Amino acid sequence: DLSKAIYLESIGDKSFKKTSGVSLTLDMLDLSNNALLKKIGNYAFQGSNYLKINNVKFPNSLEEIGDYAFKNNNIKELNIPSKLKRIQQEAFYGNSIERLVIPTNVMTLGSKAFGNNKLVTVTIESKENENDFVLFNNPFAENSNLSNGSIIWKNSK
Repeated sequence: DLSKAIYLESIGDKSFKKTSGVSLTLDMLDLSNNALLKKIGNYAFQGSNYLKINNVKFPNSLEEIGDYAFKNNNIKELNIPSKLKRIQQEAFYGNSIERLVIPTNVMTLGSKAFGNNKLVTVTIESKENENDFVLFNNPFAENSNLSNGSIIWKNSK
């Protein structure tokens, strides 16, 4: 139960990547009590035939989600925490996310970060300095229900 690991500052690469053994499905991966957690490493919770995560809650302290960290799970809803700055390559590729809000604090979206989901709408909140916002190679690729009009740039100024 990671919710009780209150001094956890990072989750390393491939920490919970499961490639054999008994299949495990988690209805909820709750990391919201991990107030010191700043980084989730590459492949940390990558889904497979042996691991699937249906929902995840992040702490507000989280600043980075690594490459492929939650790839190929069943995540349907995603609330991005207030300090998250970087969502790396294919971090949430192959999930079931339908609606997504990218808050002001997020400054980097990696290649196919949200590719192959079930996205219908994406709202990108305005950035303090738009020139610092980096989108790599279509972070919303392979979402057949997402059209250009479904990506909304929200200007709060």
